[in-house]
Amino acid sequence: MGDKNYVVLPPRVRAIPISDLTIFGGKKYEIPEFVGRLEDKTYLNGDNFVLRIGYKGCPEPLVQWYKGQQPIISDPDSTKIVITADSAYAQIALFNAQREDGGFYNCRIENANGVRETGCHIFITNDGPGGPRGMQRSYRSVLYTPSQRYSRY
Repeated sequence: MGDKNYVVLPPRVRAIPISDLTIFGGKKYEIPEFVGRLEDKTYLNGDNFVLRIGYKGCPEPLVQWYKGQQPIISDPDSTKIVITADSAYAQIALFNAQREDGGFYNCRIENANGVRETGCHIFITNDGPGGPRGMQRSYRSVLYTPSQRYSRY
């Protein structure tokens, strides 16, 4: 049956690849995918910053943000962190960033068909304009190095 995902059906019914099924509204099932990527950034102490990433998938993926592998929980009464998501974008806004707010931020999207993650390093520095702006990677992804090739499979 190859690399496709299949739906289990009652006896005497042939297996159908998930990609051939449609759900309400005529949409096909899709593995969640990010549209774009998060970029490493450096901010000054006290700055506000927003991480925003586009995504797609059907059914609509659930979105969870992490900092250093710990889930970030949005408190409705908090003025420090605000997390929002709609059917196409997820974002996290952090206000009055302090040095301890720096680290690796990760966004995870998940639906019945799969899981995807993307992340970036956020550096918070006390240096003013023209000063050191943090360590920057020479490549964009934690998993990518110039000697590797990207494959969706």
